[in-house]
Amino acid sequence: MRSKVISIANRKGGVYKTTVTQHLAIALGACGARVLVIDLDYTQASLTKSIKGSLMGTPQKGVMHLFLDKQTLPSEVIVKTKYSGVDIIGSEEMVMGRKIVIEDIIQSELGKNEILREFLENIRDQYDFILIDTPPALGSMTINAMTASKYCLIPTTADDMSTDGLCSLFDELIEVRKRLNKEIEPLGILLVGVNGREKIAKQKRKALKDAWGDIVFKTEVKINVKFKSLLEGQQSIFDVIQTPSEKGALEYFDLATEIIQKTKNNQTTRMNESTQEAL
Repeated sequence: MRSKVISIANRKGGVYKTTVTQHLAIALGACGARVLVIDLDYTQASLTKSIKGSLMGTPQKGVMHLFLDKQTLPSEVIVKTKYSGVDIIGSEEMVMGRKIVIEDIIQSELGKNEILREFLENIRDQYDFILIDTPPALGSMTINAMTASKYCLIPTTADDMSTDGLCSLFDELIEVRKRLNKEIEPLGILLVGVNGREKIAKQKRKALKDAWGDIVFKTEVKINVKFKSLLEGQQSIFDVIQTPSEKGALEYFDLATEIIQKTKNNQTTRMNESTQEAL
């Protein structure tokens, strides 16, 4: 079976994209799935640092090499992690001793938006899920991710600035669908950082569901103060929880289950004319 490729995207930073990618991957792996995570946010490489450790100062190649050298082999960039069933293509902070802006380098390349999709064609049969963490901006990396993906998962928080950007992200999805990838669909909008006791969160949750209906995931991820120190400590919430039912962890298992079911039965919302009118 060919893998389900999912971009985790939002134009706004601070909406837990990296946290969602990391913990969803671990939860899917714990459910028995074979998972590959790809860190396309090379300006920060937060996912790489958190799930594997920095590639800085190591001979290990990373995601940049996929764009700099199309002859790069999967075996040169894919690394196993300590988490069951989870591999990673990490992001280098420096290549050949210097920082680079990959968008500038590939800007004039023919087929620049399809580089990642072409690479993944060689490994699609090796994984059940491929999760792509994207930068908080629309650039070559995000477009590459969307061009390579069947689905887009959109994390958002309850603040107005975060949710107001959803329409522009859907506009981008529609544009990618028209020009580059007719298969991509929204997997769902995920509300993250939820504090159920806050009135504004309840109001925003209702507003989201009223506006977007079934596109919003049933699962929501609550706030857990332990998340704040995880990236620096190269840990996941699953490394530090006291019980599997602790908030901020159980929700990721629920999310993994919901995604497995959605993708198994293809229960996603197609971006047809009626969907576009709703946007």
